[in-house]
Amino acid sequence: MELTADEIALARELKFDEEVCLLVKSRANQKLEQLQETSESGNAQPGPGLSVAVKDGEEAEQLIDALREPLSNRGYRAFWSERHEPNGTKETDEIAILKTNDPYAMIKVCRSDGANEDVSTDDILDRLEQWKKDCEFEVVGASHDWVAMQFSRLPKELLRFAEEVYLFCPDAIIQGVGFQYGKDKARIAEARKLFPEPLSQRIRDDITRKTSRLGDVAKVMPPGLMSSFGSLGPALSDEVDTGIRLLAYEIHQTSGLFLWWD
Repeated sequence: MELTADEIALARELKFDEEVCLLVKSRANQKLEQLQETSESGNAQPGPGLSVAVKDGEEAEQLIDALREPLSNRGYRAFWSERHEPNGTKETDEIAILKTNDPYAMIKVCRSDGANEDVSTDDILDRLEQWKKDCEFEVVGASHDWVAMQFSRLPKELLRFAEEVYLFCPDAIIQGVGFQYGKDKARIAEARKLFPEPLSQRIRDDITRKTSRLGDVAKVMPPGLMSSFGSLGPALSDEVDTGIRLLAYEIHQTSGLFLWWD
């Protein structure tokens, strides 16, 4: 397998080693394209790396595992990400190759944020730095509204860490593991057995605040529309309690964490 003339020109434009480009192309068996990054105005523009299309996250994980060591030895990193159509819809998953030693480079390229929770890119970077004081992990992927992590050393108190994730990124629980496993009685039982301690007061206070806020909204909203705002009272408390334990269990089992802002 050889690089095409266009791929050689792209490698030279990016100042990438042609040997690295050939390695990526041979492992991915896909053509090399220029990575698109997010500008300050939120638009896509040519970015500082390569992109190869993959069919899904599973294929992305396999390719990253195959490329991690040979790329790292040459000063490059591979990340899982997504390509998007001009209207913002997802086109396909991709592997992004960057010439960098910055473990958060992909977050910066994508300007990942949680706009619906008033979480900025800098907020995400700051939070990851805080978490690194208690555990070790690698950012393995990012897009405009998600960040994927893999732990090499888990947080000491996983249930408390899962609480922090909930407060920072509630969608990772409510629409993530809570939605995926919320009816899996066996998994919920295992999670409660492994993490039986009660949730902290700050979580109970957060539930009280949300219940009060949603209760005020419910007074003026039609019942049909209000259903889109989620649970209230004991139902919300049980949903959050179960979700946090499921997240702690998921991290314990997979050593992975997917932060996602809907």
